[in-house]
Amino acid sequence: MLELRHLHQFIAVAEELGFRRAAERLHMSQPPLSQSIKQIEALVGAELFSRSKQHVELTPAGAAFLKQAYATLAQARLAVHAAQRAAKGISGTLRLSFVGSASLNVVPPLLREFSRAYPSVELVLAGNPTAQQVAALKRGDIDLALIVSPFPEGQSLKITPLRTEPMILAVPHGHPLEKSRRRVKLASLKNESFITFGYADGPGFVSTFIDACKKTGFAPRIVQESPQMNTLLAMVAGGIGVAVLPGAMRMVVMPHVSYVSLSASPAELKYTLAFATRRDIRNPVVDAFIALGKRIASSARISGVAA
Repeated sequence: MLELRHLHQFIAVAEELGFRRAAERLHMSQPPLSQSIKQIEALVGAELFSRSKQHVELTPAGAAFLKQAYATLAQARLAVHAAQRAAKGISGTLRLSFVGSASLNVVPPLLREFSRAYPSVELVLAGNPTAQQVAALKRGDIDLALIVSPFPEGQSLKITPLRTEPMILAVPHGHPLEKSRRRVKLASLKNESFITFGYADGPGFVSTFIDACKKTGFAPRIVQESPQMNTLLAMVAGGIGVAVLPGAMRMVVMPHVSYVSLSASPAELKYTLAFATRRDIRNPVVDAFIALGKRIASSARISGVAA
């Protein structure tokens, strides 16, 4: 069975590309090191090094093994670090991902409040579209996601609604609606060309928008899609079409783009932000973050966006 010492020895030879230099680095003699590498190759079932009197080189199998050896040792160090933190009474690590629009108004106050309440918890953060977050949850790459709900595969996850957010309309400068001071009704946009997120990236947001259009009597004419909000805004600025976006995007200033309030008569058009976790997760840090998020989600500590 491979041991961590075998990986250290293999990495030393791979980095030094020589058994003598690797043995000196490991403070051991060369024959035991050579024997250890042969044992590793026997366990793997492939030659990891191409050897000659003048050269030692990694084989393709050796290069693949080196990549995983680095990852394994890094994970081992993380395990030691986590155990040391737990032994000191520290809760651990929270790997959190969130949709990009939430980083503008929802996530910052949550992070401030959580860091104040749990100063020793390590936060590992990422911003990704909903579909990528759900895939990461299922792989076990993250512990908690802040997604746009609903999601077609959400049944396999535990979904905790956080708050609703308004949708707004982004129009290019010179558009007839640019100076509108009243909330624009979705039904009045039936002849517009729309730029949207791709359904595969943000099914909850896109389906909410499309369903609202259908309820008002039209199917939106979608001319471009992009998973990136800045790309959507750039296309709006270029006059390609209009875009229905999260209300928090009002905070983003883009030349030649104006934002207009939007309604799906009689109510404003909204979507739902929700926490998602795996159903089998047992992590008190996750529970603490969700509980704190629910306490402050509708408070003044998370700024609302006028719609």
